[in-house]
Amino acid sequence: MVDELDGLMGKLSQEPPDDFLEVVMQRIDDLPLPVRAPRADLQWIALIAAALAGFAQLIAFLFGIWAASAAV
Repeated sequence: MVDELDGLMGKLSQEPPDDFLEVVMQRIDDLPLPVRAPRADLQWIALIAAALAGFAQLIAFLFGIWAASAAV
């Protein structure tokens, strides 16, 4: 099996066609441009909400430390 594949690989041309670069670049140029997400403002809202949740966790943690140290 491996010998058959080696034989096939030896028969194949190792050089790309002369117009390979032009064909590839033409296909890239023909691709549609990516569209920016219309809901980019939701990312900012999510970031602010996550920051507020993290701040609330920090306050709860500090209150727990204060409560534990005040109980002594």
